[in-house]
Amino acid sequence: MGPLDGIRVIELTTMVAGPACGRALADWGATVIKIEPPGGDSMRKLSLPAFAADNVGKLSVVLDLKTDDGLDALGKLLATSDVFVSNFRTQALDRLRLGSAVLTERYPSLVIAMLTAYGSAGPDKDRPGYDLAAYWARSGLAMAMVPEGGMPQENAGPGVGDHTTGTALAGAVSAALLARERHPEKRGGTVSTSLLRMGTYVHSGDTNRHLHSLATGSPQTPLPEQLGGEHSGQMISTNPLCGPYRALGGDVIVLLGMESQRHLPAIAAALGFPEWTSDDRFNTRMQRFKHRRELTQLIADAILTKTLAEWELIFAEHDVWYDVSQRTASAVDDPQLIAAGCFVPLPEHPDAKSQQEGTPRPTMVVASPFDFDGRQTELGGPLGSLGEHTADVLASA
Repeated sequence: MGPLDGIRVIELTTMVAGPACGRALADWGATVIKIEPPGGDSMRKLSLPAFAADNVGKLSVVLDLKTDDGLDALGKLLATSDVFVSNFRTQALDRLRLGSAVLTERYPSLVIAMLTAYGSAGPDKDRPGYDLAAYWARSGLAMAMVPEGGMPQENAGPGVGDHTTGTALAGAVSAALLARERHPEKRGGTVSTSLLRMGTYVHSGDTNRHLHSLATGSPQTPLPEQLGGEHSGQMISTNPLCGPYRALGGDVIVLLGMESQRHLPAIAAALGFPEWTSDDRFNTRMQRFKHRRELTQLIADAILTKTLAEWELIFAEHDVWYDVSQRTASAVDDPQLIAAGCFVPLPEHPDAKSQQEGTPRPTMVVASPFDFDGRQTELGGPLGSLGEHTADVLASA
C-alpha cells in the first residue's frame, strides 16, 4: 500500500516518457490501467527489458481506439477514474476527441496529465520528438557539454530526459490530486509538461547565467575547452577544482571542490602542492578562473601519477571531497547503489508462457527513486502480458 492507494489511473502512452509517469504513480500505490493498441506499445517490440522497467505493476488493456467501440470503452473507464495520463501528440488526441478541453468538460473531476515533446504552444507544438531531440539537443544541454566545434554524443544517456520528465509529471499529478481533495470546487484540472521544458529546466544553471549576461551585459559563460597532448579530451572547467580527472590505470576521479576557496588547501596539500594557497595565480577564485587552463594541466599531471586506490588513501587523509565516474556495468554491482535501494526485483509472472518465448526476462529493474516512511519501493505486480487484464477491467466498468 502506498500514498496513492485507491487512486485509479488511465494511461494512454507509448515509448518511455509517458510510461515513466505511470510507473511512478503505480509504485506509489495507484492502480494504473495501461491502454495499448491491438499490436501493443511499440516499446514491447523494441526492447522488452526497457518496456518491463517502465510498465511493471500496471494492468494491460487492449483497445482499438480507431473504432467507436474502443473509444466508448475508454470513455467508460475514464468516467470511473481519477487520472488520465497521455504522451500522444495534441493533434492525435484531438482526432480521438481526447483533448484536455473535451475531457475536462466530460469528466470534470478527472486530473488530466499531458506530456509532449515541445509543449502545447508555439510553431513546433505538434512536431514529433524524443528526449534525444527535445530534451538534449533543442534545450542546449547536449552542446553545453562539448567544446566548440565538437559533436555531442548521439544520446548522452538513453531515456534520461524521458524518465526525468515522466517522474516530474507524476509529482505534478499528485499535487493536482491534493488540490482536488482540498478544494472540491476546483474539481480535476490539467497538468502538463514537455521534454523541452524539462531539458531547459535541468540545463537552467548555464541558461540562467546566459540570461543574466543578456540583461546586464556581463561576459557569458565560456564554452567548454579541452587540453591536448597527454591529456587529450580532458575538459577545462571554469573551476578546475571541480571536475573529472584520469588516474593512473584509467579510472576517472571527480574532484568536488565546488566551494573552491574552502577546498583549495585540502586539494593542494593532497596533490603535493600546498604552495597553491599562496600562489597569486591560484589563491583566489577569479585568479583560478583566469589561469584555469594552467591549473587544470597541473591537476591532471598530478592525478595521472597514482592509481585510484592510492588516491583514495591520500584523499581520506586530507579530507578531499571526490567520487569515481564509473560505467554502467560497474554501477549495477556497486554496493552503495544496491544498499540505497536503486534496484528492485521484477516479480515473476504467474504464467511465464504468456511472455514472449525465448526472450530473456530481466530479474532486476531500476527502482522508483522515492521511499515513503522509510520503506524502499516494492513493485505492485509483475509485467502484464499484452491485453492480459482487458476482460476483467472492462467488466468492472
